[in-house]
Amino acid sequence: MIFLKVYIDNFFMFSDTTLDLTFSKRLPNSPIEDEFLDNVNGLNFKKVCIFSGANASGKTALSKMMCNINNYIKGSDLAHEKVNIADTFYDSDKTAKFTVDFVTPNDRMFHSLSVEFDSEGILKEKYNCFKMRTQESYSSLINRLKNNESAHRKKVFNYNRKAKKENFGIVEPGFSSVAHSKGVFNIRMQWYYSFCENDQKSILGAGAYRSDLDIRLMNTILKSFDISIIEINRITESKNKSNFIVKFSNGDEAFIIDDDVENKNRFSRGTIEALELVAFIQRVIEAKSGTYFLDEKMAYSHSEIEQAILTLIISQLGRYSQFFYTTHNYDILDLNLPSHSFAFLKKEKFTTIIHPEKLGYTKNDRGLLSYVKDDVFSTLPDVDKIYEWLQ
Repeated sequence: MIFLKVYIDNFFMFSDTTLDLTFSKRLPNSPIEDEFLDNVNGLNFKKVCIFSGANASGKTALSKMMCNINNYIKGSDLAHEKVNIADTFYDSDKTAKFTVDFVTPNDRMFHSLSVEFDSEGILKEKYNCFKMRTQESYSSLINRLKNNESAHRKKVFNYNRKAKKENFGIVEPGFSSVAHSKGVFNIRMQWYYSFCENDQKSILGAGAYRSDLDIRLMNTILKSFDISIIEINRITESKNKSNFIVKFSNGDEAFIIDDDVENKNRFSRGTIEALELVAFIQRVIEAKSGTYFLDEKMAYSHSEIEQAILTLIISQLGRYSQFFYTTHNYDILDLNLPSHSFAFLKKEKFTTIIHPEKLGYTKNDRGLLSYVKDDVFSTLPDVDKIYEWLQ
């Protein structure tokens, strides 16, 4: 699936917030290939979107919300032990809503899903799906959706918990999709999200490693982060193929046993995070399509390494893959990417998502980094209180 637009209201610090992942004009000689659908002229999607913003601006919250949407479409319960979406309501006395428009390139279908929750579970769920035409823009898709062109509609589903004619007898739906449970949609997709968490244990959490990790890739990434590493090898005596030995130039050794680093103090924080990057990058390389979200996993890395890793990931994206990345490092704006590949988050009372290309800011007249440094988008952190302390 390819995300086109996401609307979020009353989740985390988002209120009436829209993330637009479409753009109107295809750029000649763009460094990002294939930001369009085959056999659908006029529909362009952002294959890469880098979210930049100050600390606590909502970057991780956005990644979790998008992951929740992926899980919901799959049919997962969003009120389980690890994630209870009701706990993310900003105002628990009000309903919360998300809407997502997306396409499935393999069958050229456009999908629109809108879900409203209260503290008890799903209140309303609306799903529409229809075939895209050869000449189709995002605006024309929305017009067809609004005009209720039933002749072109493949599926229409409406659930309302409080309306007997539209609740299908389900008065306690919980937080998993009624449409999915009724077999209205069963969308094949794959996704991988790597979050920035406060819990130190999450650095080497579930999914950080795989037994089939590419040793060459592992050496390439970790040696770039730590030049004192001279070699990484599997421990051949171990039955577990995810057990590794890391050798350093001074003769030290470190061991990764059963998905855990035995002597973490031998690694820098950035190198520890690089271990997760290896698994993430390998997933991108192997997949033909998918949604990939990397949330500030290079916060402890040098800017040049961060830029190099992003360039590597982008170069390996499959034809219908989307890559999302969050960072507070403004040096990333110097990457040779279209302006539509960047979005800025700022938080006052609520988080706002700023799309520079929608405001007319492009790299053709002035670099985005210069705009940010001049605080054109009002996204720089407020440091006045720190300087007031010095007076």
